[in-house]
Amino acid sequence: MKILKMNRGEGKTTDLIKVSSYTDIPIICRTRKMAEIIEERAKIMGLAIPKPMTLDMYKERGRKNNEKVLIDDIDLVLRMYLNSEIVCATTSCEINYPNNSISDMY
Repeated sequence: MKILKMNRGEGKTTDLIKVSSYTDIPIICRTRKMAEIIEERAKIMGLAIPKPMTLDMYKERGRKNNEKVLIDDIDLVLRMYLNSEIVCATTSCEINYPNNSISDMY
């Protein structure tokens, strides 16, 4: 797993839409409204992506073997899933910053 680290409003979701379009991997986000926003943004960008979904929608649909997913705002998705404030978390994942090429994400 790679982490794309950027501040709010700097293009993380836009970059994730590009990755989703290129790889055909679905995006999981925190709310149905955000899923609709992501889908609409992809259309505006002229990109075809799999239907974005919430974690609940993903679980209801059923997981496919060895399926890959992209997660938009993992901190918010995890907080909603746990219904708890996350005070600290660790990772061994590679951190990508805006100066890295988006192609490095897949």
